[in-house]
Amino acid sequence: MNRIARGVVEFVKRYQQQRVTYDNQDAFTHDYNQVGKLLTLRIEREENNLYPLYAA
Repeated sequence: MNRIARGVVEFVKRYQQQRVTYDNQDAFTHDYNQVGKLLTLRIEREENNLYPLYAA
C-alpha cells in the first residue's frame, strides 16, 4: 500500500509544480495511466482482502 500511496503523491506533486504542456503531454499521459493502475490495484486489494472480513 505504501508503494501505491507514494506513486499517487509523487504524481500529484509533479504536476502541481509543472503545467502540462505540449512538450510533456506524453509523459503526463503515461504517468496518469500509471496512477490509474495503482489506484485500481488498491481498490482490488480492498475488495479482495477487506470486504470479506466484514461479510462474516
